[in-house]
Amino acid sequence: MHDDDRAGGDTNWYSHLDDFPNCINQAELLQVPFTGIKYSWHNGQHGEHTIQKKLDWIFGNTNLFSSFPVAHSTFMPRHISDHSAMLLTLHSPAAHHQQNSPFKFLNAWTEREDFYVVVSTLWSTQVTGNPMYQLTTKQRLLKKELRQFHRQYTTHISNRVAQAKVAWFDAQAFLDCNPTSAAANISERSSAKRYM
Repeated sequence: MHDDDRAGGDTNWYSHLDDFPNCINQAELLQVPFTGIKYSWHNGQHGEHTIQKKLDWIFGNTNLFSSFPVAHSTFMPRHISDHSAMLLTLHSPAAHHQQNSPFKFLNAWTEREDFYVVVSTLWSTQVTGNPMYQLTTKQRLLKKELRQFHRQYTTHISNRVAQAKVAWFDAQAFLDCNPTSAAANISERSSAKRYM
C-alpha cells in the first residue's frame, strides 16, 4: 500500500498501485494490528534479484473491532510457500488454554533392541475389567512409557529440525529488518536450505 512495503525490484510507484489502498479506504476497512514478518512475500532469489513485498494483509471493519477489541494478527516466517502464513487471533492470549500434544509413534523406536522388551512387558501387565477397558488401559500405559522411552533414547532429530526451523525464522526476521543487506540475504537462503 506504500512504497516502503517492498524491497528490491522495480522502485517506481505507478498510479495503478493506488487502486488497492483507495479500495480499502472506500470500503472503510482497517488493518488488524500485526506483529511478525513485515514483508509477507519473498521471490526466493539471491543477491540483487531478491524482491520482498507486503502482499498479504488482514483487514477488519468496525463490527469486527467492536466484537473482538483485542483482534491481532501475526505474520509467521515463510515455511513452505513463498508467502508468510497469517494467524488471526480474536481473543486475548490469556483465554487460550494449553493443550497436550498428540501422541506420535516413531518407527525409529522399533530399531532399538529393547523396544520389544518394553512393549511386551507393558502389554503383559494384568488389568481387570472388560476387554475394551483392558485394551485402552494398556494403550494409555504404553503411551506413557513410550514417551519416556523417547526422551531417554532418541537422538533428538526433532530438536535438530526445530533448531534449524528457528534459525531460518530468525534469518527471515533479520532479512525483514535489513532487506537490502547481502549478508542477511545469504544467511536467510543458507538457513532455508539447511531446514528444507
